[in-house]
Amino acid sequence: MQQKSVFRLFLEALGYVVAGNVMALVVTLSLLGFGNDNVLIVVASFCAISTYLMMTFSVGHKDGEQERKLVRVNRLEKPNPNKWLIIGIVAWLMLCVPCIILLFAPGFLIPFRFIFGALFAISLLFGSDTIPAWSNFVFIGIYALTPVFMMLGHYVGYFEKMTMDSIIYKKKK
Repeated sequence: MQQKSVFRLFLEALGYVVAGNVMALVVTLSLLGFGNDNVLIVVASFCAISTYLMMTFSVGHKDGEQERKLVRVNRLEKPNPNKWLIIGIVAWLMLCVPCIILLFAPGFLIPFRFIFGALFAISLLFGSDTIPAWSNFVFIGIYALTPVFMMLGHYVGYFEKMTMDSIIYKKKK
């Protein structure tokens, strides 16, 4: 077992971002199968965004656990804590490009909804055919949580904050 390169981690993070959006789209379409009520759309939005953010959290968590194991066996001195911030910001910038395109080309709305499943339900709250221009900034703001959750996942994985042993048993100092 050895430490993964930053490029490989970036590709893995992009895979998780895409998978998170696909899973969020499935959750949204499944929940909206029960109706088009605004309350149901809000619930679908919450579930879809939560699904997306947990996918971005898990990619950082998985790497944090691996780095903790490498430090224990002395194969790694100390990991760079800012690498997930950089990876997350680059992924966020890539997610912002379609939001900016949607700002200048409102006809891109239908493909946008299916590409970014985490925002599908929120875009339905703004309207079916067109959305206000300021809503793009809401989308960019929601996707700005991507680097935060990636870093949080790495922190939790590296410092064993969510393992069963650390939850059940108190460590003696």
